[in-house]
Amino acid sequence: MNAFFPTIKQNHHFMFLAPAGSSFDESAPAKKWDKLYLTLPLIGQPLLRARCHCRCTRQMHEADALRQRIDMHDHLEGLTREELDAYLAQQLKAAGVAEPLFDDTARQGLYQATKGIPRKVNKLAMTALRLATARKAQRVDESVLLDATAEALL
Repeated sequence: MNAFFPTIKQNHHFMFLAPAGSSFDESAPAKKWDKLYLTLPLIGQPLLRARCHCRCTRQMHEADALRQRIDMHDHLEGLTREELDAYLAQQLKAAGVAEPLFDDTARQGLYQATKGIPRKVNKLAMTALRLATARKAQRVDESVLLDATAEALL
């Protein structure tokens, strides 16, 4: 192995990724492996997906080069309403809060405004909690959530 990777020490562990269908033969000359490509998952926000599927002339050629190299696509949907309720309860429990701080209409509005996307849920919930605290409200209701939605620009 040290002939193929001379800088690797004997006791170090490493992972070698080879293309599907190829077999690793450590006695093979280095020239055989000089054109291998590393396969990595490409994970990003919806904007990345939009850019990969761009149909505008200027970016089309750049997007084609990337799109041709993507073998598998997947898309994570937002949380369902029930999952959002459980997520809020879990987040509040982790923060040491025992009672629910969002009433049912606020939770429904939170779901509608964020489409269940956790990043947006977190942003809007934190904004709503901050506004409720400033108003000395015990719970986030629909009016607090509406103001928080405007402030959070959702």
